[in-house]
Amino acid sequence: MLSDGPIKNKLDDKLQRSELASKLAKAICGRSDDESFVIGIDGKWGSGKTSFINLILQNFCCCQFVIYKFNPWILGSHENLVKAFMKGLFDAISADLPVSIQIYRKFQKYTEDITSASFSVPLWSQLSISLGISKNETSLEKRKEAINRHLCCLGKKVIIVIDDLDRLTPEEVKTVVKTIKSIADFKNTTFLIAYDRGIIAKYLNEEDKNFTGKEYLKKIVNVNYYIPVPDRNDVLNFLFSRLDELNLKYFGTTDIDDERWSKILNGGVDKLIENMRDAKLLLNSLEITLLNLNIPDVNPVDVIAIETIRVFAPETYAEISGHGEVFSGGLFSLRDDYAERKKIADAIIDLSFDEENKRDGLKTIIHELFPRISSSGYDGGDWQTVWTEERRVCSYEKFPFYFRLGIPTGLISDSELKLFSQKVEQSNSSLEIENILKEYDKNKKLTKFINRIFGHLKNLAPDKVKNILLALWEIDNKVMYQDPDEGGPFFDLSGSIMRLTFHVVKENIDQKDRLNFIKNILETNNFYGPLRLLSLANSQIEEKKSPEELLIPETNQEEIKKIFLDILVKNKNKLLGHPYMLSLLYSWEKFEGNDINVKTWFDENLSSETIAMFLSGATGRSYSSRKGPKIIIHRESLTHFGILDKVDLLVSSLPQGKDEIPMTEKEKIAVKAFIESKNCF
Repeated sequence: MLSDGPIKNKLDDKLQRSELASKLAKAICGRSDDESFVIGIDGKWGSGKTSFINLILQNFCCCQFVIYKFNPWILGSHENLVKAFMKGLFDAISADLPVSIQIYRKFQKYTEDITSASFSVPLWSQLSISLGISKNETSLEKRKEAINRHLCCLGKKVIIVIDDLDRLTPEEVKTVVKTIKSIADFKNTTFLIAYDRGIIAKYLNEEDKNFTGKEYLKKIVNVNYYIPVPDRNDVLNFLFSRLDELNLKYFGTTDIDDERWSKILNGGVDKLIENMRDAKLLLNSLEITLLNLNIPDVNPVDVIAIETIRVFAPETYAEISGHGEVFSGGLFSLRDDYAERKKIADAIIDLSFDEENKRDGLKTIIHELFPRISSSGYDGGDWQTVWTEERRVCSYEKFPFYFRLGIPTGLISDSELKLFSQKVEQSNSSLEIENILKEYDKNKKLTKFINRIFGHLKNLAPDKVKNILLALWEIDNKVMYQDPDEGGPFFDLSGSIMRLTFHVVKENIDQKDRLNFIKNILETNNFYGPLRLLSLANSQIEEKKSPEELLIPETNQEEIKKIFLDILVKNKNKLLGHPYMLSLLYSWEKFEGNDINVKTWFDENLSSETIAMFLSGATGRSYSSRKGPKIIIHRESLTHFGILDKVDLLVSSLPQGKDEIPMTEKEKIAVKAFIESKNCF
């Protein structure tokens, strides 16, 4: 963590000011007269005034100078300023020099006359001194002369530092200025005053007396030394070097996305960071955030950019966090209208800054982070997959990782995915992988896990590909008969398993070897997995996909069909009630080029005893945001096979009451859905 306090010595000087400080110190040391001298260190807040004074003081030898630092800001009341100043000055002078009780009395009486107050006797005196004012005392001016004579005899010059003058109230500023000019303008004293000249001049304005604060300051300050805003290159170089350290510490590399980072920096971050204080604030906040983030799930460029927004535009940050569907989308985003998205995003950007320059910088950062609000061209397609693999905040999968520290409930971390891929590579059987997947099924996270694992299963040996495919198909076989997930229509576990099956084979098995690979893994209880893979491969050929896109070469099309039909015929007795029964029967008809064998299957399997089980394999799902998922049966599908009338007759003849045929809950729901479909047809 970086201290936001001022630097103490030239070793910490990142703004190259040590040489200037040394020259100014040399000029102070070279003064030959003993009159009080006031040097103004003028600069905006955050420009490094206190640090510059520390660099000056580092050049003074303690045997030649007494250094007295007076911070009026910490006193909180202007009534105590003069008293506290004089008490502090006396303590600084007497710290390592013998001071007589007479000199102490001069300081005491001088302060008392000015403030009508006194300060306590130092313990070392062990004297009881009356603090009342005597009519026979010397004049105020003579007491001041006595103090001056003592200071001239010290053999040391006094450097008086007054910092943070511009943090006081106008009345307190006036009190301090009067103290410097009229009360404490002792011999052999040099004042170093840190302030923002514009603020102080405004406080000293007295229009009724027809003079300005700027003119008043000219009478008080002998030399005004302006501390310019730090060179932006120095600030940014400091920021970049520390960011490299953080990236190396937390991400293990300094090689981040230079192109995106350059766009976010130029015209973005650089407009929000004005000085070293801003840079340190961002760096300290960033380190705390990095300690609490799940590092494998975030992108270093996006972390830095999001943290910049959080630190300098907290109102905008909060609204982005609450509008994930606008900035990153979702499976079914409610903000698919680009014009509406942009309108909301623009309003959120406008929350934080009045200054146009900073608002433009914030806009640059946000538009680079969230492409969806910059163009309608990022809707749909494979963008979400790309963004997720790059761990970017614009991915609806990764968005929560940036705004909820750690791993948000219900989401899958990259570390989990990497661990799974390692276990796949180490596996000796499909059962090991199946057991891991079952745990995600217990936690209702299996579909999300399957959808996220795509990019983590590369360079697998054929035997490892076999293990994961058999595990996936076995899981599919066990869960496909369960009730539909209540989360909505997009949680199709079987569809996700199919996509992953296709991806793993295409990614890891050479095209020329894929058909033989599939042949070698057909001994499985789940015939549906291989059938869908073969059906998909054949569909690609029929759709005239480019040769490099094909899962299996076109020259193998007839062999694909033969293998498919052999598997299907072998398992035809398992089709009744299968969740994808109608889809499989349709593929059977299509691959054979006629409906003879499919009609035979219907004749053999459709009866009053089997109709309920048949219908349980003919169901589908509809979904509405108001009512959620609903089991339905499309009568058009039955019409395609020419069996609708027969099914109608069999359902109408089902016995009611005590003679009702025993049915599973799933079968009852299917029969009810068919009857309801008749009313809607």
